[in-house]
Amino acid sequence: MSWIIEAYSDFVVKHPFMVMILAVLLTGLSLYGMGLVTTTETSYSNMLPQSYTEIKALNFVSDEFTASGDTVSIVVEIDPKVQGSDEIRDVRSVQALEYMDVLENKVRTVENVVSVSGMPDVLKTMSGGKMPKSQSEILELTSGMEQDGDSSKLQSDSGQNPFEGMVSKDYSLAVISIHISDLPKDKQSELISDINNIIDEAQKPAGLKVGLTGEIVVSSEVTKLIGPTMEQTSGLSLIGILIIVTVLFMSIRYGLTSLMAIAFGVLWVYGLIGFFGISMTSATSGSLSMIMGVGVDFGIQIVNRFRQELKLAKAEKAMKKTLDAVILPMSITTLAALIGFRAMSLGELTLLADLGNIMALGILTCFLAAVTIIPVVLIFSEKIRSRFIK
Repeated sequence: MSWIIEAYSDFVVKHPFMVMILAVLLTGLSLYGMGLVTTTETSYSNMLPQSYTEIKALNFVSDEFTASGDTVSIVVEIDPKVQGSDEIRDVRSVQALEYMDVLENKVRTVENVVSVSGMPDVLKTMSGGKMPKSQSEILELTSGMEQDGDSSKLQSDSGQNPFEGMVSKDYSLAVISIHISDLPKDKQSELISDINNIIDEAQKPAGLKVGLTGEIVVSSEVTKLIGPTMEQTSGLSLIGILIIVTVLFMSIRYGLTSLMAIAFGVLWVYGLIGFFGISMTSATSGSLSMIMGVGVDFGIQIVNRFRQELKLAKAEKAMKKTLDAVILPMSITTLAALIGFRAMSLGELTLLADLGNIMALGILTCFLAAVTIIPVVLIFSEKIRSRFIK
């Protein structure tokens, strides 16, 4: 084992340019792989293996008894701002129903929308195909809603309230249900954007608050937040780590150099994630900060030992002694971390397995970055420093 370590340290010290070129090529390949990383929402169906009886039953029931596609809802809620004003205070008002009818008609023209249903449709059916134009007619058609359909006027042939699920009993909220066809994630986002544009462009009466909701709407928002959340948490982690290592070494140069282990390690691991087809979820988005917190130790060990050896020898010899001394304990640390994180894959939760795989790959790439990038950068920086500082 020792001769392998010595051979590697000799190679790094004697051929730093070659090592740097290999690292740059690997980084370029990783940048391409990062473009392949996908994000998905977390759901109970993908937390467990698909071979589980419960998951098979869930998929069977969904395929056999649930209509294909998804459903989103436009929620229209009264929201008066001024007391005593003429703002809408009942979703059964003529203005509110006409507004909802406009929304329904425009949404029906959107591609991939299968059907739209709401309170205006039921009122048209009850009044011969036309929207009631007077408040008294609307109140007459909807009378008895608060009795859960006990009124004979409100009972359909099945004996149910035709407005069930469309309007609240206090008439403060109405829902327009939109059934859409099965779509990939990018098409779902486009459709949601189109519906939101319709809501924004339609002239809304005063006293109403309108929004779009549904599982795919929430999932789309979660997916959008994963990227910014990862950037925010990783940025804060990086700043905090930089402050600590700078104070530790009392040098910005050595502090930044020690961070190269996690900087390049993160780039490489996300390249691997893209090539391996591992999807990022809201639950695994925090893995980046955890990788940085664990992986920074590799850079600190090499920089700290190099500074000690530099007091007794020149840069090349000091780096050789450094690598000879730290590679074995760092390798053992890496192996222990890999065993620990890979053990998470032994459980039944797919979510934990994905997190364990990402963490294991991240620790491995941080170790590789520490024993390739950092030694070369330290050798070059010391040569440049000695040239300008005699």
